[in-house]
Amino acid sequence: MPTAAVPKYLGSRFKQVSPGLRFGMYLELWRSDYSLEDKGKTGALKSVAKLSIDDRKLIDGIAARQEALARAKQGDEKLSIMATTVSPLVMGMGIEHPLENGFAFLNPYGLPYLPASSVKGVIRRAAEELASGRWGETQGWSREALDDCSGSMIDLLFGAEPASGSQNHAQGALSFWDVIPSPSGERLDVEVMTPHQTHYYQDGEPPHDSGNPNPIAFLAVPPSSACAFHMVCDLARLQRQTADLNEAPCWKALLEAAFEHAFLWLGFGAKTAVGYGAMKRDREQEDRIRQREEARERDERKAKERQERLASMDPIDREIEVVFEKRTDAKMEKSIAIYNELDRGRWKESDKIEVARRLKTMMQQDKSWREKSNKRNPEKDKPYRRTRQVMDWLEGQ
Repeated sequence: MPTAAVPKYLGSRFKQVSPGLRFGMYLELWRSDYSLEDKGKTGALKSVAKLSIDDRKLIDGIAARQEALARAKQGDEKLSIMATTVSPLVMGMGIEHPLENGFAFLNPYGLPYLPASSVKGVIRRAAEELASGRWGETQGWSREALDDCSGSMIDLLFGAEPASGSQNHAQGALSFWDVIPSPSGERLDVEVMTPHQTHYYQDGEPPHDSGNPNPIAFLAVPPSSACAFHMVCDLARLQRQTADLNEAPCWKALLEAAFEHAFLWLGFGAKTAVGYGAMKRDREQEDRIRQREEARERDERKAKERQERLASMDPIDREIEVVFEKRTDAKMEKSIAIYNELDRGRWKESDKIEVARRLKTMMQQDKSWREKSNKRNPEKDKPYRRTRQVMDWLEGQ
């Protein structure tokens, strides 16, 4: 039975560790002499592919943190694009691994991720293809140097690529963030590729059709998985270089066009030539995020207005307002909430009389001030009883 190549005191139950650790240190694919098991590779990958509840919570938590960090930026310096995978997404196949095909897990979380450098490379490639004019409309992209600087808009946004041997590097204005996919189905996929003609490519034998195919399993993010792309633009750097990109089309419009081209024609990650890494933009998710941001801004604006209003109030009026806001029953009348607190002894001495005066005004306004009872048994007339009690407080009793 294959086991993980770890000391025995660590045990043999690793279901609660992250997928990255199960794929690396705790991969159950070794014999007792630490030689690699020939069979069972697909089964080992399937055990890696399962995502626990904690993995899902961590993915959601990182996504929420990225959204909060992006929200903290000014509107003109940030751009967020939501997307959904159309085909499986593969990252990090070139990473060294006993199974030959690696996979990109973000340390220390052990979760699949698409590196920011990979995203930047794909979008730059998309911008260059659009700027070439071979794909129809350039969508505003151009390789020509801008009038007021020596570089093109591609160099200004993504950075200048120096000539071979040159040390003249130039940083671009754009910063890309790592993408943490949210896998659909609560697990990763195990894909299989089957190379033919291995005897020809590796063993040097003449090519023929009677060779044995060699199925190779590898991990992938499944289709219909959500991906959030976040970009930040250093506007100060951009403005120092040129004024052209501050006019239409602005850097956001250019980048959105590059993403649409990449979604449609390029793909992200590895094996894009055979259809992996295709995505489509999820505008519904963008609308939901925008609505959440607008609701949060409204709440923050209301909270600020409330603080300003409370700060301008008399101290007693301010405390009355706070007491009313903290009432346990949202439907309770303000006069009843303040009466209950007075009755519990919240205010003492002169403050108690001042609050009672304000309470009398409240009760008169909501027509609950009743100096005479209209019931046969006045003790059951709550407005009357409260009125009499307030009158006693006002008399200092």
